[in-house]
Amino acid sequence: MVALGDPGAKMMRINSVVFAMAFLAVSNAHAGFVADKGAEAEKLVENGDPLAAVDALNAAIEAVWRDMPLTVRNLRHVKSAMGYGVYAERADNVYKSNETVLLYAELLGQMLGESDLGDKEVGIDIDLVLMNGSGKRVFSGKGIVKLRQPVRYLNKEFMLKIDLTFNGAPADKYVAALTARDVHSDKTTSFDVAFEIVE
Repeated sequence: MVALGDPGAKMMRINSVVFAMAFLAVSNAHAGFVADKGAEAEKLVENGDPLAAVDALNAAIEAVWRDMPLTVRNLRHVKSAMGYGVYAERADNVYKSNETVLLYAELLGQMLGESDLGDKEVGIDIDLVLMNGSGKRVFSGKGIVKLRQPVRYLNKEFMLKIDLTFNGAPADKYVAALTARDVHSDKTTSFDVAFEIVE
């Protein structure tokens, strides 16, 4: 779990340990293959074939990617987000009641599936539970964001842009508990976003 804002800092540390243990298991499972591909890439570079070396390293990354947990990193409140790593960060997490909470995050570990047209795609659904400053659940919804992105390759630079608008929400401090679900596997990941609505 990744937390944005101060709530859940202890939970984040605990989940980081769990993630590290899960990643260690994945790393051990692929250690031989990854090491072999690394050695292969080194020889290819020495032989003047850097393109083939990149392909060998990509094969190693994809082997780890398939077994790693779905992971969100670099979660931020932003003013705008145009692409992977292309965003204008917001100075704070305080919004007016009619203002959109705009989030940027980078996603790793997603799998490829087929679209309705038979093309490759990334498919992510996002669920939301909104809690007010007293910890009371004030809203919940499954699949409030549905992302279907056609792709030709297993893109490693993949971003999520999440727009949340809470029209009529009273002034208060809130936590949005978000869960991203990979529709092409059983992978999920959860992350909390703290923000405040003012008059």
